[in-house]
Amino acid sequence: MAAPRKPPLKSQMSTTQLLPKINISLDQFEEPFNSQEFIDSLTMAAPRKPPLKSQMSTTQLLPKINISLDQFEEPFNSQEFIDSLTRKLLFLQNEELEQNKRNGRVDDDFNPSSFEKLFNFAHESIQNLSAKIDRKLELALDDAIGAEGAYRDTLQELGEEFEDHFTSFKELEGRINRVGNAAVTIGDKLETADAQRERGLESKELIECFLDLNSTAPSPQKPAKLLKHFLDWKLPTHRFRIPRNNVKMHTTARTWSSEEIEELYEKVMLAKRLNAICQEMDMPQSEKGKEAIEKICNELENKLLRDFSDAEPERDYLRMKECAQILYDFNEAKNCISTFIQKMDMFYNVDHLKTDEILAKNREKISENSISSREAIEIPKDARVTEFFDGVLQTCKEEHDIVVRVFPNPDVVMYQLIQRIFGERVHRFLEMILYHDWDISHLLYLRTVYNAYTSAMKFSQGLKEIQVQVNIEGLIEEEFSVYKTGYIDRELLSLRVIYAEELQEFQDEILKLNPALNNKKKTPVIPTEGTTLVSFEMALNFIHASEEAVKRCNLMSTRQDLSQNLSKIFRVLLEFLGRNYINESITMALSLIPTSVGIPEKMIESITAFFQAVYGVNQIVIFMEKHFHDILPHVDASIIRNDLIHLENEKHGVLLTIEEKIVKGCEKCLDALKSVFEKVLSNQKKDFKLKDEEIMGVTPTCDAVMALTRRVIKMFDMNLDGVNLDLMMEEFGHRLFQVLLSHFKKVTVTGSSGGLKLLNDLTEYKNMGKNFQNPNVKEEFEILKEIAQVHFLPPENLGVLFTDTRLAQLE
Repeated sequence: MAAPRKPPLKSQMSTTQLLPKINISLDQFEEPFNSQEFIDSLTMAAPRKPPLKSQMSTTQLLPKINISLDQFEEPFNSQEFIDSLTRKLLFLQNEELEQNKRNGRVDDDFNPSSFEKLFNFAHESIQNLSAKIDRKLELALDDAIGAEGAYRDTLQELGEEFEDHFTSFKELEGRINRVGNAAVTIGDKLETADAQRERGLESKELIECFLDLNSTAPSPQKPAKLLKHFLDWKLPTHRFRIPRNNVKMHTTARTWSSEEIEELYEKVMLAKRLNAICQEMDMPQSEKGKEAIEKICNELENKLLRDFSDAEPERDYLRMKECAQILYDFNEAKNCISTFIQKMDMFYNVDHLKTDEILAKNREKISENSISSREAIEIPKDARVTEFFDGVLQTCKEEHDIVVRVFPNPDVVMYQLIQRIFGERVHRFLEMILYHDWDISHLLYLRTVYNAYTSAMKFSQGLKEIQVQVNIEGLIEEEFSVYKTGYIDRELLSLRVIYAEELQEFQDEILKLNPALNNKKKTPVIPTEGTTLVSFEMALNFIHASEEAVKRCNLMSTRQDLSQNLSKIFRVLLEFLGRNYINESITMALSLIPTSVGIPEKMIESITAFFQAVYGVNQIVIFMEKHFHDILPHVDASIIRNDLIHLENEKHGVLLTIEEKIVKGCEKCLDALKSVFEKVLSNQKKDFKLKDEEIMGVTPTCDAVMALTRRVIKMFDMNLDGVNLDLMMEEFGHRLFQVLLSHFKKVTVTGSSGGLKLLNDLTEYKNMGKNFQNPNVKEEFEILKEIAQVHFLPPENLGVLFTDTRLAQLE
């Protein structure tokens, strides 16, 4: 066996043989982990002697850094993170540069090696931190998976236990329900039996009481004594007393403490039940008992009514309330309510009746607008009607305060009171006021009916404002039904009277301003200044009267008659305004247009009067069409397809007749204008032979034609518009051109001065063509200037003039 070698001396060993013994465990890698410290711990066995700080470079003086997760929390700023890593290193590097400068070594070059090592170390630390986080996430995921499995198992166990408990609870609930149903059934049977027993005892007592009242022997004094007990307030009937908790009470605030009231209430309720039994008996042996019970009921009710009436003048509302409550439980207080209403002053006091009569016939409260005004669409208010219904409402408010304090059923009392008011006082007032107004004016009558109806509806609204929950619309309709029947006949009669009066007033005004008519309304006399054949104001009164009638018709007509009534109203308007007024006015204006040549000024006045009438008719038709279309929304679709279609055809026929007359009048006016211009031009000499000093300007005839043309154009502008204006301007321009052309074909020109004068006139006429604002007319008037060249060119050049200029367009 070989002997072991002798180990070398330590001084003879290499650094490879002198490695220290090291132990590495997991504890060394726990947070916070620093790789630099870990390396230092490995080499600590033979540490080198650290150099002096003054001998160390910035590469060796790297700052110690610790990187943790807290530095990466939000908000994270990468720039600030880099600054925190390099701040100390930059400081050390600057110190090193300053030291080198002091030692005479100048080295301005930037050394990135220290930053590179710093960033490498930081990068390594971040990677280690990331790896550690990944390990923690893996462990957390494993724990979560395990916890999820445990939760699933626990949940399954709880579900199974819940199913068992639910089944047990359901069985327990079923048993409880069966027991409860059995208990309810037993209770119902016990309650029914108890109620039957109570009814049996009450019936027995009532029968015994009835038999006592009906018996004659062996003790005739018994029924008389019992009857006396009923009718005497202070004698109780203990034997037949019915507990009050078995009697249906209709009040929640009964606080009676008087023994008399309590005793009386019990007697009344007993009498009520006895009376109910009597109603079901038809045996002849029970007549005496019935008579006695009837006497008891009457005496008790009369006693309470007397007591109620005695308390009313003293305003003892508590006593009245007690009596009214007992009577209400007895027979709904019907006679009590009637007595209360009957004693009101408004129904029997003569002074109230006279006040209403004086108010109905008080003409001082009737405005003139209410009698005859037809200028406004709004129907004038009637102070008489307003004052009457305001007074009635005030009375109802006062009585309502008493009724609420006294009666347990105030709405029923107020309804009967208002029913009585409408049946007597309102009915009497309407008869007086309408009979009075009919004699004054049909229009006043209709306006009064309308105001009365609207005031009655406002009265209904006023009752609701004071919390009177009574629907009186039915009472209002019933009271006004007599005035709605045949309403449309009165409305049509009133409209005919109004329209006839308007027409007569206008015709009288025409006669007054035109004495030359000599009471012949259709005599063709030219209207004087301030007179118009068609009054738009009067036609507007016609339409306003119709609109007012439509407003009344919507209120006073039934649903079935509304459409037909509206059609009738418009037919009357169409008859008077369309046929009797517009048509006749246009006919009169048409007759004023002269058919023969006369004085030009008079002819122009007649033509102007016709076009003024056309303007008025146009405005009236626009308003009448608007009124017609305003009616349509109130008319049923079925009527639109039938009666209203016929009505529209009638309207169209009337307007077509008027339009035909207007077209005919326009033709006559154009012919008359042609005659007027021919008359004016005829005054001009046919020979343009002038002196040199007269060359400048136009001829007097040209001035007259120009002035007359401007007057006619202005007349058209004022009375026509739209297409109608364009057509009239074009037609007038064509005819005027023909008149001028015909005239200048006949004139002769002597000398160059005469030609220049003719050129001035024709140039002025040419410029006048622009006023017609029509390209065709303007082109025609351009030709007039070419005519003057005929008198300036030599005869051999006339052929070129007639072929190469606008004169070629002439025949």
